Amino acid sequence: SVFPHKISNFSDSAFAGNPQFSRYRRFDALLPTPMGNDLTVRFAEAAMQAEQLGKDSVTDILTVSFSSPDYCGHTFGPNSHEIEDMYVRLDRQLAGFFAYIDSAVGLRNTVIVLSADHGVSPLPDEFPKKDAARLNGKEFLTDIKVRIGQKFNYNEGNENLILSISNDYIILDYKAIDAHGFNRAKFEIAVGDACLKEGYISRYFTRSQLELSLAAGGSKDPIQRKIEHGFNTALSGGVALVTVPHTFFSGGTTGTTHGSVYEYDTHVPLLFFGSGINHGTFDTTCSPNDISTTLAKLLDVHPDQKSAGRVLTTALESAK
Repeated sequence: SVFPHKISNFSDSAFAGNPQFSRYRRFDALLPTPMGNDLTVRFAEAAMQAEQLGKDSVTDILTVSFSSPDYCGHTFGPNSHEIEDMYVRLDRQLAGFFAYIDSAVGLRNTVIVLSADHGVSPLPDEFPKKDAARLNGKEFLTDIKVRIGQKFNYNEGNENLILSISNDYIILDYKAIDAHGFNRAKFEIAVGDACLKEGYISRYFTRSQLELSLAAGGSKDPIQRKIEHGFNTALSGGVALVTVPHTFFSGGTTGTTHGSVYEYDTHVPLLFFGSGINHGTFDTTCSPNDISTTLAKLLDVHPDQKSAGRVLTTALESAK
């Protein structure tokens, strides 16, 4: 009934001698705990008071990020007692915050939207080793460099055409690839095929493939479409990797993360509450991108034309 977690200010830890963390180390221990959410609620209430939110005829918007569940999920995993405790308490903390809003401006004058930016993978340790793993990016990249160096007959150890792994992308040096006279598209495919041979990689998409697909309007393949939504011509790497479920690149041996194409990462809650909102549960496909456009419709203002969202009309009383 009591967690064996002692909360320390980290003053005697590795953070102590690192100037990068010198200002924050006293508070870092709060990050994965429910007390982080307590402070967030108090800060939000102080902001409402200081800015006099809801006290005139102009609509005010307050956005609040509860980041402690993220830190807790990364550290202990989504099936842990720690994250269960976190959300039991967060439910009470939100109830207290909503009671404060009711006393300050009235819930009848308020619209509340609750969502999240991502989900999280269960711990790979919860699955058989043949099905899920934490991949060591450094070791993975070393193997790929050897395979590609042998295939294209050059010394990858000295010339470094394959630079790094970042956010499941293999980063390539295209200037060096061109200098060797290698075909970019063929080089990307060779790297992707080498990654498949390493295991725990289910698919890959090359930069050349993604650029051609996007130029033609985008793929209908649901997984490729997710990759395309995150692809940036100027910043993304040369080969996008899709790991098997519950597998990810990690420098550590504990904890978990997010960022895959699978539902446990991409499925998040989306709840609307308050004046002008229909009561009910709606099973149409939606996205957090739809929040801004739906609120714009509710407030009768014009959203940014670049918004990728749509109006969730079934949730609005005006659409009856």
